[in-house]
Amino acid sequence: MNVSPISAEAGSDEVSPAPGRLAHLWSRWRAVLISLVLLGAIWFLAPQALDLRRLAGYVAEAAPVPILAAILCQAPRYLGAGFLMSLCTRQLATPAPRWQSAEVALASGAASRLLPVAGAGGIAVRFAYLKRCGLGEPAIAGYFLLQNLLGTASLLLLSLIALAYQRLSGSAALLPAETLLPSLGVVLAAMFVIVLIARRPRAAMFHARQVGAACDRVLQSRLHRNSDCARRLESAASSLATALTMGGRTGPRLTEGLFYSSWTIVGDVASLYLVSLALGCHAGAPAAAIAYAISSVAASAVAMPAGLGVTEGAMVAAYAAFGQAPALSLAVVLVFRAVSFWVPILFGLGAGWHLRRVRAL
Repeated sequence: MNVSPISAEAGSDEVSPAPGRLAHLWSRWRAVLISLVLLGAIWFLAPQALDLRRLAGYVAEAAPVPILAAILCQAPRYLGAGFLMSLCTRQLATPAPRWQSAEVALASGAASRLLPVAGAGGIAVRFAYLKRCGLGEPAIAGYFLLQNLLGTASLLLLSLIALAYQRLSGSAALLPAETLLPSLGVVLAAMFVIVLIARRPRAAMFHARQVGAACDRVLQSRLHRNSDCARRLESAASSLATALTMGGRTGPRLTEGLFYSSWTIVGDVASLYLVSLALGCHAGAPAAAIAYAISSVAASAVAMPAGLGVTEGAMVAAYAAFGQAPALSLAVVLVFRAVSFWVPILFGLGAGWHLRRVRAL
């Protein structure tokens, strides 16, 4: 049936709100829905994991000292992020103090959990602070790119160390040894891109635009979709170059930045390992590193707010693959998420209150 333009325009006011409401409900409740789906899958595949009495027993018998140590291991996460933030502003007229930057990292962590839509709360807090320190918007965008790239490199390097240790020690590995080479290639490629952008920003922007243009042509010819990958990749390379060179001045040293960014990964893995020890799970530190890496990759791929649901499901599956009981694996993951996700909110609110008192934001 043909519909005239007038009738279609008149009817659009009646039908368009429905998709909008559905999209709003999905963005608001998708974490809950996916968590319910994962719980249903766990109940179907491994119903013993949802034995609430056994779960409560594991948590009640947890050793308090490793749990306290796991909470303290969260400190390097925010210290590393704050020190990296301060490193990026060191060449400016108004450098950011290290400890104040660490408070901003802690406050932004709480904001990203309270407003978890793509981490908007945490991004807003750090953006306001870096803007106050004198960074322009391209440099701030470059800082976020640099933080994510260095964090990913740190995660892959730690995973490589864990896999190599498992292979050398002869213990049962969750992943085959052949995964070492692709992961190492990813790390080297990421570091090569960072060094190329830092040393030759104009060449990097040119190559980024060429790659983006090729992607645009493929999308246009194969999927008949218009895209702007060329401009976006060139803009991303420009922002990262600005962060690395600080507008032509000497930027942060990559080795120092990689060192600070690794604190986040090491602190989280140490917390997970200590929680597993507290609950009587003796899978080992390499297993904790690999389980954390798998859950991080899964959470990034699905892009759930704060990784809710996906992180827990992937981590439980990883520990179960290491031969741990499903109920014990679920208990370890739930306690770890409480330590790494919920407890820092309290400290982050305190940090935010202190920053408002000293007018840092």
